[in-house]
Amino acid sequence: MKGTRFNAFKNLLRFVILGDFSANKLKYILTITGIALGIGIFVAVETAHDTIKQSFRQTSGYVSGTPDLQVAAGQFSFDEEILRRVEANPMVARIS
Repeated sequence: MKGTRFNAFKNLLRFVILGDFSANKLKYILTITGIALGIGIFVAVETAHDTIKQSFRQTSGYVSGTPDLQVAAGQFSFDEEILRRVEANPMVARIS
């Protein structure tokens, strides 16, 4: 009796999982291929996007130059005299 229950369960599971796979093989193959292709394209686009962002950051650093010192006032503005004093320093090449 135990073997027949297991066989019945196995047959039911096979029917639920596979369904009528043999009748619609092309439909299932195309569906699985479409899903795999979609995931592959998504991963490729995300990878390309991250690579382009990183390359753009590097390129913009080369064009504008990376600052050795950055002075910022935050939410408040600071006196223009400070900029003039910093610019007068011989170690400073450029202020923007």
